[in-house]
Amino acid sequence: MSTLEALTGRADALVLDGDLVSVVVDWKSDVAPTNTDKLAHAGQLLKYMGACGAPRGALVYMTSGTVQ
Repeated sequence: MSTLEALTGRADALVLDGDLVSVVVDWKSDVAPTNTDKLAHAGQLLKYMGACGAPRGALVYMTSGTVQ
């Protein structure tokens, strides 16, 4: 028996390689994200990647200019 999961949200950008999504990018505007915040953001990104079959993803924190 398989389990279905509903996902709501929107990735900020998708990088396409032909018809396939190769990278999901999600920008965050958090000024000082905690480790808990970063783990939650990473989990969200992984769900976006799974939903579109992307092998790579990037979290971009706009205020600090860091990419994870």
